[in-house]
Parts: sequence; C-alpha cells; structure tokens
Amino acid sequence: MPAIQQIIDTVPGVTYKISYKVKTISGDSPAIQTALAYTHCLAGSGSDVVGIIGQGIGAIESLGTVLSLTGTFTASSIKTPITLGTTPYFKSRETGLYSRYTSVVDYFDISLTATSTGSITSPTINTVTDNDTVVTGTGVAGKTARIELPDGTFRTGTVGNDGKYSIEIPKQAKDKVIKVLLYDGQGNVSPEASTTVIASTVAPPTINTVTTDDVVVKGTGIPGATVTVTIAGQDRTATVGQDGNYSVTIPAQAVGTEITAKQTLNGVTSNPVSTTVTQGTVAVPTIKTVTTDDTTVKGTGIAGATVTVTIAGQDKTATVDQDGNYSVTIPKQAFGTEISVKQTLNGQTSSNANTTVTQGAVAAPTVNTVTADDEAVKGTGIPGATVTVTIGGQDRTATVGQDGNYSVTIPKQPKDTVISVTQTVNGTTSSPGTTTVQAGMAATTINSLTTDSTIASGTAEPNATIVIKNQAGTELATGRVGSDGVYSVTIAKQANGAVVTATATKDGKTSSASTTVTRDSIDPTTIDTLTADSTTATGTAEPNATIVIKNAAGTTLGTGTVGSDGKYSITIPKQAQGTVVTATATKDGKSANASTTVAAGQGIAATTLGALTNESTIASGTGEPNATIVIKAGSTTLATGTIGSDGKYSLTIPKQAAGTVVTATATKDGKTSSASVTVSKQASGTIVVTAPYYVGYDAGIKATVSGDATKVYLLVGDTKYTTVPVEGSFQYYAKDKITSTSQNAYLVALDASGKELSRAKVTLKDGNLLRGTVTPQDYIIGGGNYVTGSYTGSVTKVAISVNGTVYPSVPVTGAGALQYYAKDKITNESDVVKLIGYNSEGTQIAITPVTVYGSDALKGTIVANPSNFVISTDSYVKGTYTGNVKTVALVVNGVEFAKVGVVDGSTWQYYAKGKILNPSDTVSVKGYNVAGTLVSTANFTVSQNPVGQSTLVPAAFKLKTDSYVKGTFTGSVRYVALKVGDVTYSKVAVVDATNWQYYAKDKIANTTTPVTILGYDSTGAKIAEATVTVNPENASSLTTDTYKLGDGNVTGTYTGEVKYVAVKVNDASYGKVPVATDGTYKYYIKDKVSSKDDVVTVYGYDATGAVVAQKTVTIDPGVAPTMTVDDFVIGTSKEVTGTYTGGIKYVAIKVGDSTYSKVPVADDGTYKYYAKDKITNATTKVTVLGYNAVGLALEKEVTVR
Repeated sequence: MPAIQQIIDTVPGVTYKISYKVKTISGDSPAIQTALAYTHCLAGSGSDVVGIIGQGIGAIESLGTVLSLTGTFTASSIKTPITLGTTPYFKSRETGLYSRYTSVVDYFDISLTATSTGSITSPTINTVTDNDTVVTGTGVAGKTARIELPDGTFRTGTVGNDGKYSIEIPKQAKDKVIKVLLYDGQGNVSPEASTTVIASTVAPPTINTVTTDDVVVKGTGIPGATVTVTIAGQDRTATVGQDGNYSVTIPAQAVGTEITAKQTLNGVTSNPVSTTVTQGTVAVPTIKTVTTDDTTVKGTGIAGATVTVTIAGQDKTATVDQDGNYSVTIPKQAFGTEISVKQTLNGQTSSNANTTVTQGAVAAPTVNTVTADDEAVKGTGIPGATVTVTIGGQDRTATVGQDGNYSVTIPKQPKDTVISVTQTVNGTTSSPGTTTVQAGMAATTINSLTTDSTIASGTAEPNATIVIKNQAGTELATGRVGSDGVYSVTIAKQANGAVVTATATKDGKTSSASTTVTRDSIDPTTIDTLTADSTTATGTAEPNATIVIKNAAGTTLGTGTVGSDGKYSITIPKQAQGTVVTATATKDGKSANASTTVAAGQGIAATTLGALTNESTIASGTGEPNATIVIKAGSTTLATGTIGSDGKYSLTIPKQAAGTVVTATATKDGKTSSASVTVSKQASGTIVVTAPYYVGYDAGIKATVSGDATKVYLLVGDTKYTTVPVEGSFQYYAKDKITSTSQNAYLVALDASGKELSRAKVTLKDGNLLRGTVTPQDYIIGGGNYVTGSYTGSVTKVAISVNGTVYPSVPVTGAGALQYYAKDKITNESDVVKLIGYNSEGTQIAITPVTVYGSDALKGTIVANPSNFVISTDSYVKGTYTGNVKTVALVVNGVEFAKVGVVDGSTWQYYAKGKILNPSDTVSVKGYNVAGTLVSTANFTVSQNPVGQSTLVPAAFKLKTDSYVKGTFTGSVRYVALKVGDVTYSKVAVVDATNWQYYAKDKIANTTTPVTILGYDSTGAKIAEATVTVNPENASSLTTDTYKLGDGNVTGTYTGEVKYVAVKVNDASYGKVPVATDGTYKYYIKDKVSSKDDVVTVYGYDATGAVVAQKTVTIDPGVAPTMTVDDFVIGTSKEVTGTYTGGIKYVAIKVGDSTYSKVPVADDGTYKYYAKDKITNATTKVTVLGYNAVGLALEKEVTVR
C-alpha cells in the first residue's frame, strides 16, 4: 500500500480530529470497467495503530471527483505517527472479480485539531536562567507536566503530591521561551504558562576614564539596563541607551576619587566596576627672569606639583611649595640659553613656560703693568668680550681671545699716565680696571738649575746689578749684567726643590725672575749579603722609592717601598747558592740598582707532605728547590722525583690503607729533610631533599642524610648560610633565605671534618599554591541541587565528603564562586558534610564543614518598603525579606506577573512601571521559597504623586551670558519645559533628584518678554510652574596689544566679568589662565605662534566658564632681516664676521655637513663667530645661519680664501 507518514506532537488522552480531501487523478484500469481506489488514514504504530478512515474513491468515470473525509483518534503518547495510504483496485463487470491496477491519488487540505477540556488549572513556571538545567513550578498534584523547549522538543514529569514539579532540561540560551501545560491522559489539558529565559548573571558595565575636568561619567552597558554610578556613597542612575552607551552627570571630582558603576537588568545586578579619577589639564607654571649670574630658576606653580626645568636636554626637578613657589638649583648658564619649565600633577603635565638667559653682571678685566716702553695694553677678560682701553678720552678696542687674553695696541705713554680698561659682553659693560704707566726696564730671566748646577745665568737690563738669592733670602752671588743683556755668576750647589731668584737693579728700578732647582738622579741602591737560608733582602736606596728584588732569570722575588730613612727590607723565597739577586729602586722616572750573589747556607729547606686518604694517588708538598724527593711507606719506596725550582713537588703513588704512615724525604748536597703523614679513611655520604619547598609558605626544607654526612649548609645562589649538625631526617629553616622560585638553592652535606660529601638541589614552588579557603553556603534539603559557596587563593577544584565518603572533585565555577551537585548525596539533615578545596596539583589545601538543614527551613517573610507605590515617580515596588525567599511576583488586580529573583541576601524589587496604572489598583507582591512555594505576601497602597506639593525654584537668567535657565525642584517633577511669551518649548528630563536646567540662550532675547518654567510628572501632567527673572548682561570687553613675532606673551586689558583668558591659534585652542586683578592679562604664546599669518584670538571667560568677550591679535612681524658676511682668510682670520639688520638674535656657522651651536649677535648690528679651528680649507662650503626669535631666518655663504 503506497503511503505517506508524519509524526506529530500530541497530548495523551486528548481526542484529535483529522480532515483531508482526496481525488483520483489517473489510473491504468480498462476504461469500460468499474475502477476504484481505497484510501486509509491510520494513527499510531505497531500494536497501538488505530484505523481512522477507510473509504473507496469513485469509479473511473469519476476521475477528479473530490472526496472530503473526516476521522478522529485519541492520543496515547506525546508523539503520534499519522499515515495516509491508498490501495488501488478494479472490479470486472463481467466476472465480478477484483484485479489490482495503478492509480494516482492527490491528498490535500489536510488539517488536525484537538478537542479537550480546560478543566485543569494553569500551572506556574518559575524563572529559568541560562545556567539552569531544571525547570520547576507548581500545578495540580498527579497531573503530567509537559515542558516545550524552544527547539520544539518536549520533556515531561509528574506534579508531586506537594503540588510541585521538577523537570530536567538542557541549558537554554537567554531570551528563549519555555512553555508548560498539564494533562491527565483523559483528554483534560490546562492552559499554557510560559517564561522567557533570563541571564543568570549580568555582565558589569564598562566605565570610561574620568579626569578632574569631567562632569559626566560615560561607558557602555546592556541596552535598557539601569546603571548606578556611586561616588562617596552617593548614587546617580541612568538608563543604557539602545546604542549600548550611558551618560551620568556628576560634579567635578578630585584626583584619586573612586567611582564605581554597576548595571541592573531584570532584577539581576552585575558586579561593580570602578575607576579612579585622574588628573585633568594642568596649567602652565610661571618662570622668572634668569641671568648668567643666577644659580636658581624660580617661579610659581600649583602647590604640590613637580616642576621640571629643562636646559639643553637636561632635566632638574623640584616640588612647588604650599605658597605656590618653586626654586630649582642650576649651574650658571650662558647668555641666550633657552630654559623651559613644566609642571606635573597626578601624572598630568602642563605645556612649557620658556625664558632665555640674559646677561648678568660683567667683572672688570685685569690689566698688566704698562711701562713707558710698552706699545700694547695687555690683560685677561671673558673670551669673546669686547675690551675698551681709554687713554686721555680716546678709546681703542679689541676682542678677548678664546684663551682669555687680550692685547690693545697703543702709542708709548709717558710715566704716570692713567689707563682705564672695561669689557662688554652681550650688551652689558663691566666697571673699569685701571693702571698707571711705569718707567720702562727690561724683564729679568733666570735659566733652569739642577742639584749639580754651579752657574746661574740668564738675561736682564743691560749693565744692571744682578743679585742671586735662595728662598730664605740668603745671597748666593752678585754681579753685573753685560751690555748685551746677558749675565752669568758662580753659585754653590743647591738642594732639590730650592727656589732661586735673580734680581736686576738699575736707576732705582728692579726686575726679578725665579726658578726651582731639580735633581739629576736618585740616591744609589745597595743590597746586603744573601745566603741560601735568607728569606729577607735588605739594603739602602732613595727614600720612598719603589724597590723590586729579582733573580738572574728576571723572576720577581719581592717588591716594596723604601722607607723615608732610605732603608728597605723585603721578604723573598730562599735562593740557591750562586744565584745572582738584584735590587732596583725607582722614583720620578729615575732608577738605581745593586746586585749580590747568594752564598751557601747552613741547611736545606724544611720538607712538607700534604694530607693523604685511602683514596689518594698523589703525594704533594714543598721542599728544598731542585732536591731529590723520595716517598716511602715504611721501607717500601712508593715514588721518587725532583723538587721544582719553585720548591714544590707532586708524585704519583699507589693507594695506601688507612693508618699507613707515609714519609717524604728531600736530599741535596748531602743534607736531608723529611715529613710524615698518617693515611686517613676518606669519608662518604649522601643527602636527599624529600619534598618540594613552597616559597613563602614552608618554614624548613625537608631532607635526609646518610653515611658520614654529619653537617649541612644551605647554598642560595652564591650565598652560603649557617652549617648545622644533622642526623637522619631533618628540616633546615629557610623562610628568611629563600624568597623567590627563581633562585637556585642546594643543601650541601659535609663530613665531620667539613669536607663536602654530597649536595642536593631544592625544588622551589610558589607557596601561594598551598593557600586558599572554601566557604560554603548552608545547604537545605529540597531547596537546591548544589552545595554553593566561594573560594579564595589557589583553589581550582572542589569536592564534598558526606559521612566520610569523598566524592570526585570538579572545577570551581570561577570568579570566586563554586558549586557541587549534591542532591543525590545529601539526603538527611544529620549527614556530616564537608567542602574540600584542591589546588592545581591536586593537593587538598582547604576543608570547611557544611551546615545542613531540613526542608522545614524553607520559610520566609517579605516586607514592603516603602509600602506605597507612586505612579508618577516610582519604577519598582521594593522591600526586604528574611528566611528562605528565592523569587517574588507582582499581583495587580488579581493578575500575577512572572516571578523574578530577589536582589541580594536581604532585599527584593519588582519592575512595576506600566503594570500599576491607577491609584485604585489592588497591588500585592508574593514571595516564593527556593522550592517555588508561596511563603509570604506583602500589600501596597497606590498614589498618583508623592505626598506634599511639587515646586520649581528657578535662578535668575543673565542675557548673553547664561546658556541655561537652571534651578531646583521638590516633589514629583520629572520633566520641565520653557515658556517664552506665548511659545512653550518641548519637555526635557530633570538633571538629578533635585536639579533641572533648560537650554535658553537662543530662546530668551530680551528682559521684557515673560519667561516661565513648567514642571511635569512622569505621566506628563503639569504639576508646577514658576516665573524666571531675566537680567541684562554686564558688558565685558578685551583689548589686545600688538604682538611682536618672537615675544613671549600676548598682553592686553579687560573690563566687566572677565576672570580668565585663553587663546586660539588657527584651529588649536589652549587652556585658560587667570587674569591679573589690575585689569590686565598676559598669555604665553611664543611656542604657539610661528608666522605673521597665524590667526590668534584671545577669549575672555567669566567665573562660570562662559565666554563673555573675544578679540583678535595683530601680529607685528618686525623688519625683514638682512645679513652681510666678510671674507674669511685661512691662517689670518680667527672669526667669521659681518653685519645684520631686522630681528636676527643669534648666528651659527655650518662647515660642510657640520652645524655648530648658536652665539648671540652684538647690539651694534655686527656679529662674529670664532672659526679658526673649524674652517681649515677653502674647498669646504661655509654658511652663516641667522636666527630670529622664532627660528632660522637667513643663510649666507662665506667666501673662504
């Protein structure tokens, strides 16, 4: 039988009616015969199949005839197969026999309807979260509850005798709909109840950075959620917009203020997030004038701010004191040096304040003696300064060289002429230095003298008397200078360091010169006799000289310093007879030496033999250099050899038994020396660290020793800690020694003699792995499926033990939360239950008892607080609860809305806006326990508005100054609107719980048109009204002085309400600064304005921050700069020189690719730049760079010859 089948969802016991239409389309039976097709409809399968319909479909003459068929069946399960089938046949008219042929049959307009009674009361369904795996609710006891899931599948269960059902389901996604109905299998079905899956947790909102400048907290959240911003215990709320953003108005906050935000959706509140207020814009500090004499930079700033002074890339800092002043110590700076100052407060840094170092006081130059014979005035001054020599009112000038000397050519001057000299640097001139012209006389010289010199010679005034004296004034010789100006006189030898002076005298005039006597050599060196037994070399030499003792091979035997008494004594090793030993003294680059040959001694050097163990195979020690050495055990020779020239030996021997006496004998020149040792047993032993050491948790390292190990010490890195005696198992205290898992630590085992036998590395682990706690919530039998609670520290898994049986561990939920399925494990109130915490290594680190209660603990009480709901202002009905209250439901006029979870451990709330509509509504809230049982009801009264009158109090509005009409309100005001004359503008929400504002700058144009503020409640009803006072504006104005390009500040005056000024340069706006109290202001713009074409505007602000005046600044670019450059001649010119006009402030030179630093120009329109050491050939391009106050202004090439 050809058939089609579909399985449909059914409710057991319910009768269903199936209807369909059918017709035969074609068949292959003979046309003259009676042809039939038989249609069937079956319900169910197997032994439960039920025939619903069986009907023949007309004869062939009736092809296309439509039959409408109907049948019924009663469902016996939740899934019923429906089968439609056709049996084609035909009957011969002649024989009356049936034969089978093929027919094509069309089924259409198929429908299925259920007939049932609604005599079963509708069930309830408790709130389902996206983390739940059980659906619970209430219904008629004994009935079957059918859960329909969002994917169309079903789950069933039976309502218990207590009127509750509990059906397991897979976890469902948020916002999916779950339905439930009840049936009894007798055809009775309840109406459906449904619930929408909600999130078990609400993600925290985000919160943007908040600075001290901000008056709004912004962030993102879940659209429609209520965001609560908390500052210092004060809450402010807003609703997240459909774009996911929220904005909450706040007062400006201080740095460090903590701001938290959380969001609530569907009665579930997220964890809070927080941010700390950071510093906003920081004002620019002031800086006082700095001169070349100054060693401090001073100015004003914000108290407590860190001021950074930057000079040539080097920073120096200080803190602004409580008076707003700062002072930073600096080295003295060169004229023209740029100094910038900024201040940092709470991590935010201001723009720079700048100044250029000006010239300080200039010291007077020195002036050398001038005689009547001189044709130049000479002296010292400041390199680069202009020196002016004034004689008889006539000035002559020169420049102080880079070596600090100057020379000015003058005509010879008569004796007693007064000469005055000043120097000028950067436009500042010193006080004068003066001298009086002396009579002329040739200068005296004296040639160098040594300790061997007996002739003093030199030059002096021809024919003058010459006298030679020492520093004590003792005359050493006299004589006469020759007519050629040369003298030579005999003197006694003088000691090293003596000062000898030659003085020439003629015509009552004198001239002197001195020299210091030097020495030609140091004192001779001696060395005393040495023997083969000697260990000290002694002798004499130059006092305080370095003394070195060597043998003939050049080997250093000893070094030291000769005493101040000229004697030395140096320890040396014994030397063989016939060895040549040399002592060399050195001082001031000069040396002297002496040698001696070692004589025979009275014996040979003592022999030594190092300790031996039963494992030793090397015998070593010291003895007479080059002697024969023999090692014996009793009479048995173990080894022979020769001691080295350094007195050391080392010979291979067989291992000897412990207790054997071994002797080493050295022989040379018929003399012998011996030493013996007794062979000892070599110790052995091991150390084993038996457990990892948890850093910061464990006190001691656990270990064991064996064998000869009797002592241990701890080695951490390169640090060795105390050695302690041990035996067997022990612990070594290390809590104050091992502080990090990155350290390397070993326990080292020693024998009784202190010899290392073994060492073991200590495995280090983080001690926090052993720290953690688990805190369970009380468990109520029948009140939940899980033991829940919280954890801290390194807990990663939890388990429970019930009456001593420990169940397998499971991972913690995360974020400090845990749960363990216990419904099938905890069955009696008397069960002993413990919650166990494990770390990532599987180690138990915490265990806490769980308090178990029976089902009689599922009682609770809810209380309304407040008990009155105000339609115009309230969104929620709220209250508190005690005991076991899990969910609450709102009931309005007998209609119960879906349950929602309580807020926290003591409060609940239910969103009622739009559900409670009239003061006459009967309102209550029902509280249900964790099992879904009603345990308490709280009743509410309803009113349209809060008790008391609603009022508006507007502040006066100032024309052309204020932007908003502002004020306060009381009562139920939720919106305000502005009415100007006869025009009423749209409503806007109030700012917060007490304040409102309305933008009116474009609406209020004069003081004569009436202005009113209107107040509305949440329903839009007008409930308050007040008149707004409009005051005329106080005229404010600004003037701006012409700004000369390169100056530091723009300046001007103000009138009226101006309290601050700010500038805008082109499109860049800069921060406000206070004006002066004398009606003037200034604003630093040197670093902001670089062109005469810049557009600069000054804005004036009143105390509220409103702009009350503005003025454009006129920029004076100054005279266009020009420069000339003089030719530079290599070998002749020292400086690049030239002239300038306009705003040139500094010049620099560029030689090839090298650009040298700037120097200031002179005030007389000239400049010069020392370049003798920089320009060395005529092929390299040289350019003069001219700078104005803004930067590079001109470049001129130098002609180099």
